Order: sequence, then structure tokens, then C-alpha cells
Amino acid sequence: SLGLASEILGGVLTGYGTGNMPEFREGNGSMIIAIDVEAFMPLVEFGEQVDALLKYVKSVPTDDDTDEILIPGELEFRTYAERKQKGIPITEGLWEKLQKVGQKYRVAVESA
Repeated sequence: SLGLASEILGGVLTGYGTGNMPEFREGNGSMIIAIDVEAFMPLVEFGEQVDALLKYVKSVPTDDDTDEILIPGELEFRTYAERKQKGIPITEGLWEKLQKVGQKYRVAVESA
């Protein structure tokens, strides 16, 4: 599975360790893999095939409890775009705390 592959690459290969090791410490190792897509196929063809796959995944019929199929990262991208346009919502309680911190350090905290 992808999870096991991630544990092997990010834990064993990096030397950080895995959860089954007695000396394991909380956290995670990092592994970065760069793939030259064009070493396998033309980049345009790759993009077309990925787009076709994502379109197919999103076309899967949903049940009564599901509005749509989301691709990993899609919801976060939508949230980012909305917050970039409308700002980041915060609770009234947090706003009050920010005002107090601003007063303490003599920094004006103004709403957008």
C-alpha cells in the first residue's frame, strides 16, 4: 500500500525510524522524490492521461449522502481560493484576543 511505501521511504530509508522501533521518536522523516515525466512519455500526453483519469474518478455516481467526488487537495484548493478572495474567518473570541495583544504591544489590529 501507499502508506507502507511512505513509511519505508520516509522512515527506514531516511534513517528516521518507524513506529515499530523501540527507539522511535514522535515525528516523521521526509523523503522527496523528483520524477522526470518526460523520461517516460511526452509531458502533454501525461497531462492528458491524468486529466482523463481525474475526470473519470469525478464521474463516479454518488449516493444520497454524497454531493460529489473530490480529488485529494481539491477541497483545500477551493478553501484557499475562497479565503484569498474573502479573507480568513475568525471567531469573535479570537478577534478579541488579537485586539488585546495589539493593545499590549501598541499595534493597531484592524479588520479588512
